[in-house]
Amino acid sequence: MTFAIGQRIYANGQSDWEGLFGVITEIRTDEDKETENETPDIYCSFDVPVLSADVKELEKRFSSLYREPKTIEDISLDEVIMAPEMIEVLEPWAGRKKKTVWTVAIDWSYHGEHGHLEEICTDYLDAKRKLTEYLAEEFAGNTLFQWQLDDRYATVSEKDSYECYEKEDYQKNHYHICIERKDLVMGPAFIREITEGTGGAR
Repeated sequence: MTFAIGQRIYANGQSDWEGLFGVITEIRTDEDKETENETPDIYCSFDVPVLSADVKELEKRFSSLYREPKTIEDISLDEVIMAPEMIEVLEPWAGRKKKTVWTVAIDWSYHGEHGHLEEICTDYLDAKRKLTEYLAEEFAGNTLFQWQLDDRYATVSEKDSYECYEKEDYQKNHYHICIERKDLVMGPAFIREITEGTGGAR
């Protein structure tokens, strides 16, 4: 792994800063090092977590480490010295490959009980097949069939979507299924896994 100043990085499970994103600000390899490690001293400045759950997890971790309560303000995030094995270099977004995928998304509610399901397919035909199978299963259950005969319900059916819902109370009773086209951002590890799984085929 090659490290350079300005690279975006991620702190892995080898350090107490696990889960944080940041940037390399300095690298020391000679007599100016502050540690006695054989590896370089890599200085990192970490971003303040934006999710409160991540903040609480970090505070809990450092409170346990120092055996006293610690808040995010007490935790050093700038100029933190990391060993190479503690961080993962993040490739720029501009260098990532993308793959078009199709998501079969289902949102439903029956008498107030609701749920949501999404299934990702790499081929449109697979997504269309999934949509028809899910919808056929619902019609076999007779609920949608009865809704369509009821004037209190509205039905909208298009090429890649179907929706049936109670006009006066959508949140109480509705069923919506559709195919959504999306871009899947593929990381290096994912590409390697796919390539190795196909014997190197591209």
